[in-house]
Amino acid sequence: MAHDVFVSYSTHDKTTADAVCATLEANGIRCWIAPRDIIPGIDWGEAIIDAIHTSRVMILVFSSKANTSQQIRREVEQAVNQGLVIVPLRIEKVTPTKSLAYFIGPVHWLDALTPPLESHLQTLAKAVRLLLSKIGTAQRPIDSKNAPAEIMEDESRQVRMPEQRLTETHTRPVGGRFTKTAIVLLAVCFLGLGVTFYGLWQRDDREPTREEAQSPKEAPKSAMDHFIQGEAYARQGEYDQAIASYTEAIRLEPTYARAYANRGGAYFETRQYDKAITDLNEALRLDPAIATAYLNRGAVYNETGQYDKAVADLNEALRLDPAIATAYFNRGMAYLQTGQYDKAIADLNEALRLNPKNAKAYRQRGLAYIRKGNHDQAKVDYTEARRLESTPGN
Repeated sequence: MAHDVFVSYSTHDKTTADAVCATLEANGIRCWIAPRDIIPGIDWGEAIIDAIHTSRVMILVFSSKANTSQQIRREVEQAVNQGLVIVPLRIEKVTPTKSLAYFIGPVHWLDALTPPLESHLQTLAKAVRLLLSKIGTAQRPIDSKNAPAEIMEDESRQVRMPEQRLTETHTRPVGGRFTKTAIVLLAVCFLGLGVTFYGLWQRDDREPTREEAQSPKEAPKSAMDHFIQGEAYARQGEYDQAIASYTEAIRLEPTYARAYANRGGAYFETRQYDKAITDLNEALRLDPAIATAYLNRGAVYNETGQYDKAVADLNEALRLDPAIATAYFNRGMAYLQTGQYDKAIADLNEALRLNPKNAKAYRQRGLAYIRKGNHDQAKVDYTEARRLESTPGN
């Protein structure tokens, strides 16, 4: 399907990203969003690249999780290389990491930090409409037959948009932005090598303590050390590094079931769903009692629209560990997608019992109530979701 806007987001922010997509499309703006628009059987990474290359604007749902996501950084870099206009929609008060700030630091941000989110999304829709009109219709005309009339109001009332180069990457002059990037990367590599050689010179032969092994800065020795290092990277949202650590653990111990399970989870976070399924299948072949492997595989099936398989895996995860709040939330989402609203509400109730600060669970339960026609209860849930989202620390 033809589209104008690519929606980039962390899987942790899927609810917000879906709301962004729905609002833009309600305003006549065609969007591409994963996993909805990925054709079954197509390589995930290839689909992402193709979608970016055929878009004109990227909406970046910016949060703490997106800030540390290597997948997001790659998508943003691709967008810059293709000359897309990038509009960061900030939903959490965080400062971009240096690698992201290099690409999006100079552009105009849209903040959606205060509730209600819906008002910010309408502002975003107006801004994107204006952007598409300024970019021009050389690629595709804008379908405005369903757009509200107020979208066409005077430009002076719209959000000011950044200037953006629309040339291809190969037209950039030598010594420009990307040459500087290469120099910086080389400098970082040489610095890293220096630190590594210094560490090898200083190290002794003692085994590291668990606390030392949990730091990604320490050089691990055993498969367990690599596994613990991978967990530390994953907690920091550095999933590419986590994958490398789990891979080394598996190399040293090929039957390390939990390393496969965790690497599958890291592949899920980076949207490499085929690799995630392969690892999670192997983890469960080696050890059928790993609840997190069923949890992660269920999450993959949810993301790829295989809801019956998702429910089956999440049932098994909860059989092994009945206290996994995320499993109830994910199963509730699967029930919601298949129209089983009473089951969805029951699971979201349990998710909220285990984690009362889960704003997303309130929003999804509110959606289930709306689809059942219970608008009063939906209003209560959405109000609580907004309260939690506006409370620091949640």
